[in-house]
Formats: sequence, C-alpha cells, structure tokens
Amino acid sequence: MIELKIISELRDLIQSRRISEDEALRTISQRQTSHWYKKYKHEYSALAAAVSFVYAVENNGFDMDSVNQGIKNTLRIGIA
Repeated sequence: MIELKIISELRDLIQSRRISEDEALRTISQRQTSHWYKKYKHEYSALAAAVSFVYAVENNGFDMDSVNQGIKNTLRIGIA
C-alpha cells in the first residue's frame, strides 16, 4: 500500500507541475531499489513517460485543441 501511495503522490505532483522533470525522473529511478518495484514497474514506467511528455509539451509551447492537433504538434517537434 505504501508503494501505491508513492505512485499516487508522484502522479499528482506531475499532473499539477509541482515537481520538476528531473526530480520526478530521479525519484522514479530511486524507487527501482524498492522491494516492491517489480510489482509496480509498469506504473513507474508510465509515470516516467508521462513526465517526459508533459514537460516536452510545456517546454515547446503548443496547445492542443483536439487529439489530431496534438498528434500533429507532437510529430512537428519530433518527440514521437
């Protein structure tokens, strides 16, 4: 249950941008030594991908009015 709380807190911090990309990725990396990491490795991988995507979008300054526009913008900046 503690691991799920950590994952939930990281998700909330990423979503609200209250944690930097570097700090989030460092925290995720540090969790790899946790006894429970193997059980939740997919969740941590998803968080790592999400934080990288969120900050790539934010740092490249584009808005997304639709899924199609988001895909076009993503392809334009080459993070796909």
